[in-house]
Amino acid sequence: MYEKLAALYVRTLHWALANRGKVYAIAGSMFVASFALVPLGFIGSEFIAVADRGEFTVTLELAPGSTFENTNYVTQQVEKNHLRHA
Repeated sequence: MYEKLAALYVRTLHWALANRGKVYAIAGSMFVASFALVPLGFIGSEFIAVADRGEFTVTLELAPGSTFENTNYVTQQVEKNHLRHA
């Protein structure tokens, strides 16, 4: 297996040295195409990941026209249930 891989490498190297223009064109095309990876969503664009701040969001949806007092009561019940189960 090593012999086959070495032979393939030598053939590829000979081809690349004989076709420098094509190698430059292929490398340049791949370099330019690599800039399309971010907008197309294949890779992320952040160098440093967003830190986890230990926060979460809870969305409550009550009936239209709910009073502030009712909304406050429901919110307190959710908080109590969360603290009891934490």
